[in-house]
Amino acid sequence: MGNGYDSTTGVFTCPNAGTYAFLVHGVSTATSQLNLDIYRNNNYTVSVFAHIHNGYASGHQSIVLQLDEQDAVFVQGRGVNSMYGSSHEIYSTFSGFLVAPTQLPPSNPNQGLIG
Repeated sequence: MGNGYDSTTGVFTCPNAGTYAFLVHGVSTATSQLNLDIYRNNNYTVSVFAHIHNGYASGHQSIVLQLDEQDAVFVQGRGVNSMYGSSHEIYSTFSGFLVAPTQLPPSNPNQGLIG
């Protein structure tokens, strides 16, 4: 919804300024670890890590960001990563939603004044 997410690139480009929440969930393969980083405009924000010896592991992360119009948010793998799943078994996700739009100042500077 909102047409901000490009599924071919995996990048969310903010259509409207505001406060957004993003959630990332990943599952590693049974023999590897998972390292994912969340970026805002090519600036690192937080990471997801999952690892367990001889078994599948899952990692989760959420973040709330104040975004300007056209800011970009995306997830990038770091190091050697193996995510479990296939095109018909999706266990790793990246999602986000608008919490609150940025309030624009009134167009009339006297609007809202009491007196």
